[in-house]
Amino acid sequence: MNWHSSAFIGEVTAVGYRGIYTTRPHGSHCVLCGVGHDGLPMLALPPFGRAFTCPAEAREYAEKLDAFVHAEPYCSGG
Repeated sequence: MNWHSSAFIGEVTAVGYRGIYTTRPHGSHCVLCGVGHDGLPMLALPPFGRAFTCPAEAREYAEKLDAFVHAEPYCSGG
């Protein structure tokens, strides 16, 4: 995935197979959020995102998550 800076300071986004991933700073942590291509939150991530100690760790997790074979499209009817 290609990560790009967004309009918000510190926020970085990438488009993957499952949807759009976003990392943003939150205090001393980095939070990874995801939205599916259908506009709904990704089932594989908590509703308010998952915290990591650094942005690189969050991006690595997102890339592994995106490569994992899953049943989410079948669950949402997509």
